[in-house]
Amino acid sequence: MSYNIGSSHWSTTKDSVISRIMTNDPDVFCAIEATGNTRPYLESSLTNYNLLQTFGGNPNMSESHIFYRKNMFAVIDSGYIQMDTYGGYSGPNRYVNWVRLEHNSSQNQFLVYASHMVYIVPSNSDSATIGQYRHADGMVQLMNQHVPLNIPMITAGDFNADSSTAVMQFLQHQTPITFNSLTINNPIDMEDSWYVANPTMQKPGTVG
Repeated sequence: MSYNIGSSHWSTTKDSVISRIMTNDPDVFCAIEATGNTRPYLESSLTNYNLLQTFGGNPNMSESHIFYRKNMFAVIDSGYIQMDTYGGYSGPNRYVNWVRLEHNSSQNQFLVYASHMVYIVPSNSDSATIGQYRHADGMVQLMNQHVPLNIPMITAGDFNADSSTAVMQFLQHQTPITFNSLTINNPIDMEDSWYVANPTMQKPGTVG
């Protein structure tokens, strides 16, 4: 599960956020825009989960975090890499935060990657689009390093892009992207988990 919990009215939405997470009952979830003002409430309210300690004693380095059921998984490995954005960008640093988990009973392992790509608005559309390309490229290159493990890989988060955009075509269909005289390629054959789980059902909108 991936959930952007960002809100300008956190005092009135925080219990709704907790309720939605508990209703969906995920084994692992990525909390996007989980800042120093909001993340502690998740940690104190969701007592069956651990916050992945990727950022050690400085979790405010990032606002994208991974939570996992504390009695279900063991952390085998984890890490993060900072993503390039674009010239003049002044927002929070962007990372890919990842974890390799092992199920306590089956010993099956898998990888989870959490991302929050830059948002595109009319005033910065060209630059932010390039920032998304750079983020997507950095993410798939990281994932490609893990391919020899031969275990499932799940990438989740808020990509700030719909399926028709070039960055999502790059991720979902391995369509190359050329920008600034550079061509990037996606070596990872990805599937949309919604359609894997719900092959005959249209994916619902994520905003509204």
